[in-house]
Amino acid sequence: MHDFAILLRYDLLKLKNYLLEIRRSPKKLVSYFLFAAWIFLIMFPAIKNSGQRAFAVTGDTAHIVLAAYALFTGFIMFSSFFSALRKLSYSFQMGDVNLLFPSPLAPNHILLWSLIKKIPSDMAKTCIPALILTPTMFNMGLNIEGILLVYLSIVSLGLLITPVSFLIFLVSVRYGKERWVRGILLISIVWLLFSWLKYTQGNLFSLNILLGYQAPGILNFPLSGWILQLARAAFFGAAPAVYTAIFLVALTVLAANCLVYALARDYYEDVLELAERLETIHAAKRSGKTQGIFQSSSAISGLWQRFLNRKHVTVERRFPGSRAFMFNQVVKYRRTGINEYVGYLAPLSVITGLVTGFIALRNGQALDHGLLHAQNGILAYFLFFRSFSGPLSEELALPYLYTLPGTFFRKALAVNTLPNLRFGLNMFLLNLSYAMIVFLHTKDTGIFMPAVLMSFLVTSLFFEQSNIIALTHVLLPSSLDRKLFYPLMLFVEILIVGIPALIAGGLAFWFTHSVWFAEIAVLAANTAVGIVLLLLSDKIFPYLEMREFAE
Repeated sequence: MHDFAILLRYDLLKLKNYLLEIRRSPKKLVSYFLFAAWIFLIMFPAIKNSGQRAFAVTGDTAHIVLAAYALFTGFIMFSSFFSALRKLSYSFQMGDVNLLFPSPLAPNHILLWSLIKKIPSDMAKTCIPALILTPTMFNMGLNIEGILLVYLSIVSLGLLITPVSFLIFLVSVRYGKERWVRGILLISIVWLLFSWLKYTQGNLFSLNILLGYQAPGILNFPLSGWILQLARAAFFGAAPAVYTAIFLVALTVLAANCLVYALARDYYEDVLELAERLETIHAAKRSGKTQGIFQSSSAISGLWQRFLNRKHVTVERRFPGSRAFMFNQVVKYRRTGINEYVGYLAPLSVITGLVTGFIALRNGQALDHGLLHAQNGILAYFLFFRSFSGPLSEELALPYLYTLPGTFFRKALAVNTLPNLRFGLNMFLLNLSYAMIVFLHTKDTGIFMPAVLMSFLVTSLFFEQSNIIALTHVLLPSSLDRKLFYPLMLFVEILIVGIPALIAGGLAFWFTHSVWFAEIAVLAANTAVGIVLLLLSDKIFPYLEMREFAE
């Protein structure tokens, strides 16, 4: 307990210094006031319209929402687990490692303390999506119990991912069972897909495919199935199995954290061992002496190894200045996607567009383009909450953007070009797949024009946001200031994006009475504001950079 007392005292001192900093700079409280005002504005419609149902939720609508939720949570969970096979950067910060090496405290004590501290932060982070969706859930007719079950489902996802991912990391690295763990994860995915398709009886071309999430093999599957049961109970009522799922989630969280504590002694040595092994492989590849590094016991394993090695990109050229940043993006996307232009979100975009098109045809909403605007509006809404993360944000956290030759304009353009192209391609695949499925049933070629226009609109918003990232890093070079003033920056972002778009779209509609001209005006406003933000960042960046170094 002495170790935990020291860690508690250390965190209390950090909290004390933080409060003293606020006392010295009371203006920082403005950001928290704005954040509270933002939450109130979100919750105000629900409070005002409490007890009134804005629209009725049918069984089909609930199944569609739950199917999308099942796919989303499954993607988040399994992508985190696969990522944990070789790295742990998303779970623990370098501050933990800096404590481990010089500290006389036991490593598993430090790790357990970090996990305990992460529990309230994970609960707070996962609370925000539920809080944002609360007005919608009230208007859908969900009661307090249903909303609490949705919140509990989202929180369970956040609480389970970190400790289970750490256990996967330990098993795959310390005990050398990476292939074994990877095989279990792949078999789990195959089982879930098989259960989904078996429940729908192979009916792939109707809305019945969305009912596959109800398969017993999915609802009773550990972790993801329990989380899905909690969300399902919000719409269809809590059965006794739901309370069993709550108990199993709590028991798994407790057991996983206890196992982490028991197995985490000297876990940083596992990290160093893995880093050394990967460096040996990379050095052998650079020298061309890979014999003995990759062992293949059969033709099948050799074929599997060649499939995996296709993502091992060899650097054959070097580029000076700003072109180096674009080349870095090319290498990164080749490793993590199909190629540098098409990622794994591309087929998901096509599937989403087709499913939305089926829903529009079934509900008779294909001709009014309501669901087309809805799916793009949802993406634009969540783009605001991705806020200031992106490739440029990652580059600005490293010294290369400041030290390599070239103007900030060219560097930012080089970093953002490929992400914008990839995002734009995904948007076109999403909307054109929707338009194609509607066209095949209605023979209405007019659906393609709004699909293309909406693709350009959301892509222009992404371009605008990329340059807002540049401006915020220029105005607030300190990462601590960016965290403190995040709500304020979010409000500023909404104003910068919203006011020019509203003015341009409103004037265009007033003069022409055409929705198409209004959307084209919004597109032009977004593009113009994005270019202005990029030019403004280029103008003030050198002065702020020099001031930062001077301080």
